[in-house]
Formats: sequence, C-alpha cells, structure tokens
Amino acid sequence: MNHFYWFALWRGIAQGLYWVAYFTIVHEVSSNQNRHRYLGWNQMVMGSSNLLAPVLAGFIISLFEGLMGYLLVFSLAFLLFLLATMRSFRLKKERIKHRSYYMKFLPQILKRQQAFRSALIGWFIIGFPQGIMMYLPPILIYSIFEDEGMVGYLNAGFLTISIAMSYLISRFANIDQTIKYLWIAAIGFFISGTFLTWEIAVWSVVLFMVTQNMFKPLQANAYAAYYFQWLDRLPLGAEFRVESIVLRETIINVGRALGILIFMLFSQEIDAHTAGFIILGVMALQSILPVLINRREVVA
Repeated sequence: MNHFYWFALWRGIAQGLYWVAYFTIVHEVSSNQNRHRYLGWNQMVMGSSNLLAPVLAGFIISLFEGLMGYLLVFSLAFLLFLLATMRSFRLKKERIKHRSYYMKFLPQILKRQQAFRSALIGWFIIGFPQGIMMYLPPILIYSIFEDEGMVGYLNAGFLTISIAMSYLISRFANIDQTIKYLWIAAIGFFISGTFLTWEIAVWSVVLFMVTQNMFKPLQANAYAAYYFQWLDRLPLGAEFRVESIVLRETIINVGRALGILIFMLFSQEIDAHTAGFIILGVMALQSILPVLINRREVVA
C-alpha cells in the first residue's frame, strides 16, 4: 500500500514539470494573432487522445493477467513522452539574453503591474471550482445511473462535445473578443448550475454536463490567451516567461487543492438538495474572471 503514495508523489512531480515545460513551449510556438487557433487545435488533439487512450489502455490490460498489462501501458506512456520530449528539441526557441531566474523580482512586478496581479488571481478562481468538479459530477452521474459503464459512455459523450467546441474556437475565435468570451462562458456556467437546483435527476445532470463541456474550452482558451499576452508586456518580457508559467501552475493548483479540501471537509453535510446550490455558487464565481481583466490590455 505504501507504494501507492510514492507513485502519487512522483506522478505529481512529473506532471508539475511537464505542464510548466508544456505551457512555456505554447508561448514560444504561438503568437497573439494565432493563439486562439493554436489552443483550440491543441484542445482538440488532447481531447481526442483522452477519449481514445482509456479505451486502448483498457484493451491492452484486458489481454494480460496480473500486472503485465499495466506494465505495458505505463511503458507505452513513457515511450510516448520520450518521443514528445525528443521532438520538442526541434522547435524554434525564443532567444533570451540571460538565463537567470527572476522570481525575486515578482514583488516589484506585482506592485507596478496591478493588472498582472489580477490576472494571477484569475487562475485561482479557475482552479477552485475545478477541484470541486473533480468529485461532484462523477458522483452525481453514478448516483443516478449506478452503472460504471454508463458513467464511462456519458463522459465520452461530454468529451466529444468539448472537442467539437474546441474546433469552433480554432476556426472563429479572436483575441480581441477575450472579455466577451469570458462573459459568455460565465453565463453558460451559471445556467448549467441552475439545472441542478431544480432537481438532481437524469435530465438535469446530463444538461449540466453538456453545458459545462460546451463552455469550458471557451473559458480556458480565452483566459490562457489573455495571460500569455502578459508575457510580452512585463518589464522582463520573454525572460520572465518560465516564472510566469510557474506562477500560473502554482496558483491554479492551490485553487484546486483548496476546492478538494473544502469538499472533503464538508462532504458529509452535502446531500442531493444542497449539492445543486453549492455547484450554482461555484459556477457564479466564474463571473469574476471578466471583471478582473483590464480592457486596455486585450489587444492583438
């Protein structure tokens, strides 16, 4: 049993390193003019992979007895990450004059750039409901259908909706409309939460998840595109890009952890009647995001 704790620890460290490196690369290979398009295609590819990979992994595991199937799956995952890492060295990198770590200048930057501080707060607002939503939707779906297979099929359907929405974003989104997109997403999230306040039933849970997966890519892409603009406006410019990504990952994960912690502390008091209003309140928090954005900073 102790090995599972070590597995979780190393997995968390690996994911932290991966996402910092990944979002740094995203900034290097995209620009304000094509970032919505790039992020949209990125979510389409990742969503498709998340849709197909569990099916493939389950099939491989089912072919073998014991741990052999798991070893093959993790070995395949390692080889894919190794291939992606090797390919990443062929990408054109941003040239910087120095390689110092400038996190020590963060207090000064936050003091001079208050809008950047608000942008960082936005990541906490995004992360907090994500922590709660890691638990509640699967619990609601399973409590209604009481069938793990149905949960899997529904999640696949919801993910397909996100992929389709990501495609539309890649085709039509414009960085000048960032605030509008965040308001649309916030309204969509709030509407999705209202379904669950009427009753916890098949129709309300399915509508909630469908609406959620329609607007989640829009919010994620719009806010990521807005935040990446800051990497070109800060006093240190691109030389502060790694630090900016570290801040993003740290703050959003603090929000997720706090959401999970609060859910765990009060899970005993949550029932079918209160769950809908809790989710509605969490969804209402998303309306803070477009308010935090400085309109003067949203330019192509």
